[in-house]
Amino acid sequence: FWDWGGGVGLSRITTLMPKKEKEEGKQKRTRRENLLLGEYAINNGITTTAKKWGVSFHTARYWKRIVKLEKGDPLMRSLPGGPRIGSFKFAPSDRGMIELIIWWALKDFDPLLNILEMCELLEEFGYDVKREYVRQIFVSWKWSWKRPSYIQMHKYLPANLRLYESYVRWILDEDVAHVKFVDEVHFDAKDCSRRSAVSPIGERIIQPRSDDIKTRFTVTCMVGLDEESPFLAFRENANTANDFFNYFADAIEAGYLKSGDVLVMDNSAVHGGAGTLSELYSLADQVDVRIRFLPAYSPEVIPSPCI
Repeated sequence: FWDWGGGVGLSRITTLMPKKEKEEGKQKRTRRENLLLGEYAINNGITTTAKKWGVSFHTARYWKRIVKLEKGDPLMRSLPGGPRIGSFKFAPSDRGMIELIIWWALKDFDPLLNILEMCELLEEFGYDVKREYVRQIFVSWKWSWKRPSYIQMHKYLPANLRLYESYVRWILDEDVAHVKFVDEVHFDAKDCSRRSAVSPIGERIIQPRSDDIKTRFTVTCMVGLDEESPFLAFRENANTANDFFNYFADAIEAGYLKSGDVLVMDNSAVHGGAGTLSELYSLADQVDVRIRFLPAYSPEVIPSPCI
């Protein structure tokens, strides 16, 4: 049962043990006792074994690996010249399977898995892989961590795609001289601050500020393709449906929205609030202005965000 299969350099393994632990092993435990210790660690865990047998965590882990090697555990591969305990490697076939599992997990299962979750997934397939091992795989692939870009899938529902097609056909046939687009953009003072700076390790960077970092602004922009400048409105904090209604009325009063115009806007709650939408349509009818809403999640078809 404990046959090494021709011998793979036991002296090499012994030299990898801490000197203190080697001396303790020689003085207090026979090799058979150490192998029993390793067997106990496999069944009960390293920490429990260390406490039960009165040895260090590293000694319990060492003999656990030795026993796995002697049993021919496929996850404990040996290198030429003898087993390598400190940082053993997987056989090429095992590494290929590990990379294949990671590739499948990120491409077909969940592209947002973190390294710890990948290690847990690999463990389900029988591979006891450390996080650094997974990091090195990504280095060999020349992959890097980055902030993901999220796509709203509701945009691609059949009903919304039909609205998208209808809008594109309509805008191609419409007189662009009478089409106006409106949208908002929000500014948060704290988002305008620098996110990182350099300093000695362990030291915080404290930058005094005299302005109110809680200040927020909203800019509403209406633009026509034949107009020289947009119609802008600045407001502290976020817009409400009433604020937008007042902005709409101001654009009519200023002559920016005229009879025969079409106002295109997205489906934001401030544009179609339940308490103001009917009033918005009523005011638009009085001055012969039509209102058209965009398909859902389609800001790319209006020029306002580009300004």
